[in-house]
This record gives sequence, C-alpha cells and structure tokens, in this order.
Amino acid sequence: MRHRTLAVVAGLLASGLLGGTVAVGDAQAADAKTVQFFKQTCGICHGENGQGIPGLAPALKGNAFVTDGDPKEIEATITKGRQGNQKRYKEFASPMPAHSIGGSSLKALVEYLRGDLQK
Repeated sequence: MRHRTLAVVAGLLASGLLGGTVAVGDAQAADAKTVQFFKQTCGICHGENGQGIPGLAPALKGNAFVTDGDPKEIEATITKGRQGNQKRYKEFASPMPAHSIGGSSLKALVEYLRGDLQK
C-alpha cells in the first residue's frame, strides 16, 4: 500500500497537481500557485507581466537586479520590502511593501521572476 501511495504522490508531483515545478523539456515551468501569487500580489504594482507601471513600480522583466542579482537579496526585498533610503528605485514615491511568503514558495517565486517572467 505504501508503494502505491508513493507512486500516486510521484504522479501528482510530475503532473504539477501537487505544487512544485513541472518539467518542460530541460527547463522548469512555474507552478500555477506561483504564477497566481505573482499576478495577485506583485502584478498589482509591477504589472501582470512584470512590465512595471509608470510612476508606481519598476519593471521586473528585463531588470538586471532580478535577472543578475543575488537571489537572497531578491528574497529579502520581497519579504522585508524597501522604503526610504533602502529603496533601490527612489524615483517611485511608493515603498516596496513586505510580503508574507517564505520557504519553498519564496524560492519558487524568485525562480519564476528570474526565469519564466523574463521570457
């Protein structure tokens, strides 16, 4: 019975129905939860496709901080936000708010920002 349960869980993981990422060729495609979180949380200010919103927030697509920056620094920006002198883009009046996300969900979001969002 245990082997059957493991086989079912493995099948769900492989199909993407149990979270995580789904292999597409050699690349990893972001899972639906990560994309939904991005669109509902990050996309409000940074645009649904990461294109940025003039006067509100910078583009994440094509952004060197996102594509080439230290993933830990990106994680810290997401979870701690930036305001005042800590802001990277001082031309935007609004601060970057902190978001409650961590663990594997945070890592998946950073991977999405650096990967699929950039396509």
